[in-house]
Amino acid sequence: MSMNKIKEVFDSLKDSSNTSWELLLLRYKTTKKLGTTYFARKIEIYPETSFEKFLSDLAECYIGNSNPKLDKYEKMSDYDGANIGNYIYKLNFDNPLISDKKDLLIKSLSEADTEASIADISYNAYVISGEINSSDNSHYDVKLITLGKPIKILKHKFGYDGGVFKEYNKETLSLLPSVNIIVINDDVYFLDMSAENFFDLERTYKFLCEQKTEEICQLDIFSNENDFKHLAKSGHNPRKFVTYNKNKVEYLKEVSNLKIISEKFDIKLNNNDKVDTSDSENINKFIKFICDRGMIDPVDEKPREVASAQQWK
Repeated sequence: MSMNKIKEVFDSLKDSSNTSWELLLLRYKTTKKLGTTYFARKIEIYPETSFEKFLSDLAECYIGNSNPKLDKYEKMSDYDGANIGNYIYKLNFDNPLISDKKDLLIKSLSEADTEASIADISYNAYVISGEINSSDNSHYDVKLITLGKPIKILKHKFGYDGGVFKEYNKETLSLLPSVNIIVINDDVYFLDMSAENFFDLERTYKFLCEQKTEEICQLDIFSNENDFKHLAKSGHNPRKFVTYNKNKVEYLKEVSNLKIISEKFDIKLNNNDKVDTSDSENINKFIKFICDRGMIDPVDEKPREVASAQQWK
């Protein structure tokens, strides 16, 4: 995976005369009843040159000559539930983790309101939206999403006017030199993990964990299924199921295979050749194995925990 697409997006911000960029306020909210909802409100900035200057400054922050932010990222990786700070994570909108959010988000932006209240709606993000052509003439539909409250009412602030400082207590728009999420066509890039909250991924991988634990328990390989389910749904374990490997679970259907994996990964079995769930560490080792978080070191042939198991390239 390459950073070139993202660099091209920021490069296009340097001279926005050939691209019509829009600025939209966004409110996203998640409730148990309605799930995640998005509401967008298009806004305009005057003079237009001030917005163009902001876009140019934003590009400078990420790809400029002085400590560009993109340089801090070591790698781009498919999203796998891991949380490595110097990675950019990528998800396609077709991925079940966020596929249900695509239409909601895109529709809210394409049908953005132009008259909704600025002060009475708790906007908690803003979006810079536009279309560009890449160096190879590919068409990019781009959305740069910055999370945080962009509208503030200043208190105890005074502006100098006509020889005196006058109180300023109107709504103020604050644009930041940072981006949390970039959408290019159907690909979504997480520049930090606040994107998980934006797409309500915690709820999604908890649901995924629920499904997969039921599926695994059908194999009847645990000394106590309830112990396994309880620990699998606890702590950070649900996010591990983002990389649930069904092939590994299918492999464990045969008792002989279960014994092989038990020996290699130090997963204890009881006298009935069931995974011993009386020890929480034993369950954790099993979860790491089926979710591609455990590998065998080829040097000493001992099991090792890994942040994620990317395909060898």
